[in-house]
Amino acid sequence: MLILGLLLVVVSGAAAAVLIAYNTAGPAETVTAFGRDIANVTLMQAFVAGIAVTLVFLVGLWMIVSAGKRGLQVELAPADLVDLTSAKVAPIATT
Repeated sequence: MLILGLLLVVVSGAAAAVLIAYNTAGPAETVTAFGRDIANVTLMQAFVAGIAVTLVFLVGLWMIVSAGKRGLQVELAPADLVDLTSAKVAPIATT
């Protein structure tokens, strides 16, 4: 899950960088990939694509955080839990 989250964060970051770098602020943009024109995108379509890229980024970030939390949890066998929870109580001395 950590690797997939990192992959989503990197890909969405690269997509956002490409969208920002090739933005000419015209009424319509031509999307090109691998030397081919794919589509003409209006400002609203680019905005919605930005929201989608942001959501992919946030899902990737959530996956990274949840994988980190899972790695921090310590799994113990029931016998280990009994040993940890049985406290040794020393008598309190009164003076």
